[in-house]
Amino acid sequence: MSLRFVRELTAPEQAVLNETYKTGPAVDLGRRCHAVLLSADGWSVPQVAQLLRVDQATVHRWLDRFTTEGVAGLTTQWSNGRPPAWDEAYEWLLVETVRHDPRWYGLAQSLWTCALLAGHLAEQTAIHLSSERVRVLLHQHGIHLKQPTPVVHSRDPRYDPKRAKVEAIRATDEPTVVVLDLDQAELALNPTRTRVWAPIGVPWEVETPGNNQKQAMFGAVNSRSGQTYFQLREHKRSADFQQFVDSQILPAHPYTDLFFLIVDGAAIYKSKSTRAWLKERPQVVLVPLPSYAPNLNLQEQIWRWLRAEVTHNHYFGSLAAAVAAAKQFFAKVAALPATVLSYIGRTSGPLERALAQIT
Repeated sequence: MSLRFVRELTAPEQAVLNETYKTGPAVDLGRRCHAVLLSADGWSVPQVAQLLRVDQATVHRWLDRFTTEGVAGLTTQWSNGRPPAWDEAYEWLLVETVRHDPRWYGLAQSLWTCALLAGHLAEQTAIHLSSERVRVLLHQHGIHLKQPTPVVHSRDPRYDPKRAKVEAIRATDEPTVVVLDLDQAELALNPTRTRVWAPIGVPWEVETPGNNQKQAMFGAVNSRSGQTYFQLREHKRSADFQQFVDSQILPAHPYTDLFFLIVDGAAIYKSKSTRAWLKERPQVVLVPLPSYAPNLNLQEQIWRWLRAEVTHNHYFGSLAAAVAAAKQFFAKVAALPATVLSYIGRTSGPLERALAQIT
């Protein structure tokens, strides 16, 4: 061992060691100062080690550090650790890689796992990271596993002019013209599912029926007033659509000269029966949306609202109970036209929306 006793202390060193030992907040630093003070008082290394209950080698190391660096050498010195095995270029490549599925890169899988990402990037960069490190890096960049939203891109060659026509009709401010987004849907006993707060590692179960049951329904929303219409029907056929309009929409507007009903490409709006029905009602005009563009129908957002408040992750036990909950929902929505306009993104007036389309 290099030292048996510490060198002679200066007065300032003595004062600092005493002060740090008696009042310093760090216990480990206080013990080292105590060891130096004891050695300066003539205590041997074995005696100091026995009193402080440490190895003699530890005491020698403390005394060596004090001799070469003074009191500052007694503070805990943490190493910077091993430098990271990756760089910013690797992180950038990782983030860019997950923007496409594995098959886009010629791999045989359709879903990225952390292990697959780590292996693929190792081939590209020669940097080998664990799958856990890759997961941490993804989280640091705000990338998490999430449920994708299915999107059907319209293949309608007249998509742009059809959409422009629909928006122009919605922007009308004629007092004797009513414009409605109309759609058909089904209310099912089988719950719709979405993410839910649950303890980690504990499966969250949603009861489902052995035999699913469905209830057809029609709905419409006025994008100017926020007024909504809703009716349960036995089927989603042409006759059901016609009955919905005759019983729910036309009577609600006895002084209206013209009804524009914005609809999707379902066959019930093009059937022979519907064409004959329209001839008898010249005030009703069907405005078709572009093909494969369901998100352009504002009533779809009302259906989405219904699922969020009624059918997500809840099994009602009977279709009648689910229908009752849906009726309660639509009764509430009917009394909240301003909230409806906000939900479907139509809070601005027709003029503002028309200008937004131009700009």
